Amino acid sequence: MPDFNISGAGPGKPSGAYTNTDHVGHLVAYVGATEEERVSSLNKDKYLVAHCTFVVCLTERKAWDDTDVSGKVLAPRILTGEGEIVAVRLITGEPKPGQSAPVLPEEPLPVEIDDVAAAFAKYGARLPSGRVIFDVLQYNADNPPPAETPLG
Repeated sequence: MPDFNISGAGPGKPSGAYTNTDHVGHLVAYVGATEEERVSSLNKDKYLVAHCTFVVCLTERKAWDDTDVSGKVLAPRILTGEGEIVAVRLITGEPKPGQSAPVLPEEPLPVEIDDVAAAFAKYGARLPSGRVIFDVLQYNADNPPPAETPLG
């Protein structure tokens, strides 16, 4: 029998979820995006998300797996990207009256594409099926958030 450590559910922890607006100005890579529809809990309107297998912020050096990316402009642009890894620099667009400013994708510079390629060379792999995976746990372990300095 294979040697696996199997247990029941743990106590849980905060998700530290990915939010577009937290990454404006950052270089972000989206992997394995599929189109999904969600329903707003506020007004029950339907909206489109790009459900990504992996999201990697190369500026902040943090990665997430199994992540929904929303945004009326951003999600469709991720979904229609030609690469299996869609790399963009996030910027803020002009808000329409009564609405918040949209988060928009901007084409990355060639040097930024090199940065994405280097991260995936170290932490990514291609499975025999052709699917691209990314070692979120090791990437985050190798890139811990900076220690908070006490005020005083």
